[in-house]
Amino acid sequence: MLLIPSYLIVLTIILLVIPAVTTIIFRFLLYNYLLLLQQRVRRLITRNSRGEQPHIVQELERRFQEASIDLEHVNTAA
Repeated sequence: MLLIPSYLIVLTIILLVIPAVTTIIFRFLLYNYLLLLQQRVRRLITRNSRGEQPHIVQELERRFQEASIDLEHVNTAA
């Protein structure tokens, strides 16, 4: 004879245990992602070896270099 009904055990697992475990996993993944971003930012600030850059940074650098070449044509109509 069980003192706790089986439906109460199932509800406890579904409503408490599973969300708690998933929250722990998500926090761990978020912490690792934030550490990765911190390392990238530190490399940019200290100007150490840059390593692999995100695609958006590569695209911005490429556009900047293209714009730097054509600086004498900027604002010529004014």
